[in-house]
Parts: sequence; structure tokens; C-alpha cells
Amino acid sequence: MTRGVDTDVDGSALPTLQFELPQHDQVTMAIDPTSGLLRRVQFDLRKSLEERGAADVKAAQITIDLHPAKTDIATDDKTFAWAPPAGATLANSAPPAMADDSSAATALAGTAAPISRSPVWMTSP
Repeated sequence: MTRGVDTDVDGSALPTLQFELPQHDQVTMAIDPTSGLLRRVQFDLRKSLEERGAADVKAAQITIDLHPAKTDIATDDKTFAWAPPAGATLANSAPPAMADDSSAATALAGTAAPISRSPVWMTSP
């Protein structure tokens, strides 16, 4: 990770960090010095696309601007006031009753879950 040239975001020069991901994508992060939060993240995907066989890639960049949010503003209680619509009824919050203890729904109750030998997330496509 290296300190890059400051990035101009909305007229402000923001400190910038740059690094390369393992697949050779370049990442640039501009940080707002007053809040310490990310303000802009850019991904340059050109190198990884060329390595995967894409020819004549002129630019392949994703830019994400994270606009500052103000959290210390005054709000009126009416802003968050809510009332249920006319004619609405409350849902029953009690869980539904089980048919009987021998049902398929309770057959595995109290037993350990079976262990999968080949989890879906670990198999290759």
C-alpha cells in the first residue's frame, strides 16, 4: 500500500492510498480527513482483463463515490411518526401449534445436524 497523489473530489484534495489486489487490479481509496471515512474508491480492472485474454482494453474502471451523511441534524418527532392504516389488525405473535410430536417437523428435534462432506460453497463450478 502506498500513499498516492491527493484525489480531487468535489473541489477538495483528499489523501489517497493505492494498492494492488492479487489479481492485479489497482485500487485507489480517497479518504475524507475530517471524518476519516472513505469518500471515493476506484478499481482499475484493465490489467486483470488483459491477463484473462481481453484485447485492446483502453479503460476498465469502477468508481464508487460515498457521499458524506450528516448525522447531527435536528429532526422533528413528526418525521418519524407512524400510525397503522385504518382497518389494520395485529398479527398473532404466538408460534403456530405443532400437529403432534411424531410429525415430520419434529423428527430431527434434539439431534445433531448432519455433516455435509461436500459443501456447495467449497465445490468448483
